[in-house]
Amino acid sequence: MRAERLLFVVDTHTEGEPTRIVLGGLPPVKGRDVKEKLEYIRSNLDWVRTTVLLEPRGHMDCFGAVVLPPSRPDALFALVFMDTHGYLYACGHATMGVAKALVELGYVGASGPEVRIPFETAAGLVEARVKMGPEGVEEISLVESPSFLLRTLEVEVEGVGTVRADVAFGGNFFAVVSADELGVRVRLEELKKLIELGLKVREAVNRAFEARHPEDPFIRGVGLTLIYEELDGPLFSREIAVFGDGQFDRSPCGTGTAARMAVLHARGEMDVGDTLIHESVVGTRFRGRILGLTEVGGLKAVVPEVSGRAYITAISHVVVEPGDPLKHGFSTRP
Repeated sequence: MRAERLLFVVDTHTEGEPTRIVLGGLPPVKGRDVKEKLEYIRSNLDWVRTTVLLEPRGHMDCFGAVVLPPSRPDALFALVFMDTHGYLYACGHATMGVAKALVELGYVGASGPEVRIPFETAAGLVEARVKMGPEGVEEISLVESPSFLLRTLEVEVEGVGTVRADVAFGGNFFAVVSADELGVRVRLEELKKLIELGLKVREAVNRAFEARHPEDPFIRGVGLTLIYEELDGPLFSREIAVFGDGQFDRSPCGTGTAARMAVLHARGEMDVGDTLIHESVVGTRFRGRILGLTEVGGLKAVVPEVSGRAYITAISHVVVEPGDPLKHGFSTRP
């Protein structure tokens, strides 16, 4: 066999959401920091994303992360996140999956009950606190980027009418919307409708308002919609995150959980030390906790912690053969 490229990948799932982690085989990635490296991959190495995530090796809802050397001294690794549509600034479930893989495969030593791994991401430093047990990794908690409510606005959503949306940052910008506002329930039986409405809400919010991070002009635009349904008060909810061109998160969404905590705190419904239970549309859960308060660009912000479980599902090499006409993947979406 003659291979044009071999990419070493580890597959994980975090509370149901997959991550295909690229750990080796990449050509050099240029850039002074992870933001420049993200842009370099987008402009010059996008074939990596399409090769590992799209068919015939992946599927329309596949998600990925590239592990790189860090550029800042307080980080052990840098991460670039990608899906079948493009790239994200941050991702909680994928960071948990990467932390699981790095510890279980020996890239990071585990000599005590907790291993701490600081990651450089385009949204800032994210620390993974990996809880160890007798059989390996038991749980991963992420101390995520300071999260804040940027603005609350009313938008016109096609087929629904006027909808109230909270634009909040949790590593990515979200449109956070109650299922009641949209006239839906967050359950698998309404999945198609939830995805359609999530895309419409995102489009309406971006049309009405350009979200910009007050301290980092690199981060802009609402990329995801988080639709939530309260199950037992505001601190126990079921949610679904819709992103890309119609993908949805099978996990409770790490950065979405952080954004939701920022909204709840701004409304006076969650305080430091309180716990939010976020349940996904497939029934898995993250725990969210506010560790402290801070400010971002003059806006009140929370320091969020999000906890969940990740599991390794495969270890393999992606083979790129030179004569394969579909070697860099293909999409069946228009």
